Amino acid sequence: MAIPIDHSYNEIVITNKNDMFVTLETIAQLEPGAILDIGMFFKRIGCISRTIMDYTIPKNTILDGIDLYEHLSFPVWNNIYNKIICYQGSASIPDYPYQLVIALGIQRLLECMNLPDLSALIKMIKYHAHYLLINEYTGLRAFLLQHHLDAHYIQSEEYTYYLIKIGEQ
Repeated sequence: MAIPIDHSYNEIVITNKNDMFVTLETIAQLEPGAILDIGMFFKRIGCISRTIMDYTIPKNTILDGIDLYEHLSFPVWNNIYNKIICYQGSASIPDYPYQLVIALGIQRLLECMNLPDLSALIKMIKYHAHYLLINEYTGLRAFLLQHHLDAHYIQSEEYTYYLIKIGEQ
């Protein structure tokens, strides 16, 4: 019997080593005490532990995930994440001061979350986070200027990422 393939999940699987490197290096540099992972980056790269590419996310770092694909679940992810929040049209962001929010594959994540644009996501998380890590997409630079957002530009090979300051922690 063939197992049906969920093509929507395949669309957001991350295999780009630059995405992995930039995310892990950002975590290593910021040393956040708490991370909110929208779209569950570590699930999407196939992690089975908190050690990836010679980087280890300390066990005392809170790592919560918002799962957009809760129908695909393996118990190992409960060992990586402290809390997994299933997104079903909306999600209640835990009232916790996250130093970093990860949202790579931002255009696809916005589509999955039925959010019209990045400002809707920022509005959702701005009271809970200090930095947002995203990849570049069309119109992002204009958006950052229009909304007067402070962002650090990160280049890894031909890929561009932004660490956007969105709140005070």
